[in-house]
Amino acid sequence: MTSVIRNRSGRLLGICAMLLLLALGLIAVSLRAGALTIPFNEVVDGLLSPFSGPAESLHSLRYHTLWSVRLPRVVMAMLVGAVLAACGAVLQGLFGNPLADPGILGISAGASLGSLLAVVSGAAIAGAWTLPVGAFVGALGVMLLIYRLAKPDGATAGSVRLLLVGIATSAAVSALMGWLSWFATAQQRQQLAFFSFGTLSVADWGVVLLVLPLAVIGTGFLIWRAPLLDLLVTGERQAEHMGVNVARLRKELIVMTSLLVAAGVAFAGPIAFVGLIVPHLCRLLMGPAHRLLVALSSVCGALLLLAADLLSRTVVAPAEMSIGILTGTIGGPFFLWLVWRSRELR
Repeated sequence: MTSVIRNRSGRLLGICAMLLLLALGLIAVSLRAGALTIPFNEVVDGLLSPFSGPAESLHSLRYHTLWSVRLPRVVMAMLVGAVLAACGAVLQGLFGNPLADPGILGISAGASLGSLLAVVSGAAIAGAWTLPVGAFVGALGVMLLIYRLAKPDGATAGSVRLLLVGIATSAAVSALMGWLSWFATAQQRQQLAFFSFGTLSVADWGVVLLVLPLAVIGTGFLIWRAPLLDLLVTGERQAEHMGVNVARLRKELIVMTSLLVAAGVAFAGPIAFVGLIVPHLCRLLMGPAHRLLVALSSVCGALLLLAADLLSRTVVAPAEMSIGILTGTIGGPFFLWLVWRSRELR
C-alpha cells in the first residue's frame, strides 16, 4: 500500500513538473508570436519593466502590444480554459455521464443567448456586468431545463436521453439566436458572428479583472466540493446514507457551473469541447478521484486553450482564425470516438 501511494505521489509530481514546463514554454511563445513578433529578450525586458523601469531598447509599439494585447489575452485564455475544463469534469460526475460538456449540453449556447439578449435589447449599455449577468441567466436556465428533462425522476440520466436533450436545447437556442439577428443592427450582427465560434480578441485588463475573481473563487469552490461527487457515483441513496445532501449538492454545482460558464462565454463566446476532452485525458493520467480530477482538469484546460489561441493567431497570420474552429477540429472526432466506444449507445 505504501509503495502504491509513493508511486502515485511520484507520478503526480512528475505530471506537475511537466505541466509547469509546458506552461512556461507556451506563455513565452504566446507573448512572442503574432502579427508583430517580439524577440524573447524584449519580452523579458517588458515583463520586468514595472520593477526595473522601461528598458531603453524596448520599442514602444512592442511594449504596448506586450502589455495591452498579448498579456491580458494569455491570462484570459488560461482563465476560460480552466473554467470550461473544471465545469466539464464536474458535469460528468454530476450527471454520471462521460459525454457531459457545457458545449454539448447547450449550456454555453444558453450563456451566449443571454449575452446577446442583453446586447440586442440595449441593456448592455448599463455597464460591464450586464453581459455576464445575461450570460448567467441564460446558462442557468438551460442547465435547469436539461436537468429537469434528462432527470425527471431523480435517476441518473442515460447517455441517449442526455444527448437528445442537449442537442434539442442547442438547436432551439441556435434558432433563437438566428431570430435575434433579424432585429439586430449591423454592429450587433458582428457580435452575433463573434458568439458563433468564440474568440479571445476582445480580451483586455478590464475583462480579465471581471473574470478573474469569478474564475478563481468558482474553480476553488468546485475543487472543494468535488470529493462529494465520488460518493454520488455510488448512487444517490448510498450517498445520502453517507451524509451527502444530494439535492443541495446538485443546486450548488448547477449554479456554480452556470456562473463559471457564463463568465467565460460572456467575453470569449462558446468555445466547444474543452470541457469534454480535458477531463477524459486527466482521468486517464490520474484516475477518477474528483478533487484531483477537477484541479488537474483546470490546469490542463488552461494550457489547452492557451495553445489553441496561439495557433489561432499564427496559423493564418496576420489574420486570425476563430479559436472555436480549432477546438472543434479536435473535439468533434474525440466526441465521436467516445460515442462509438460507449456500450450504452451501441
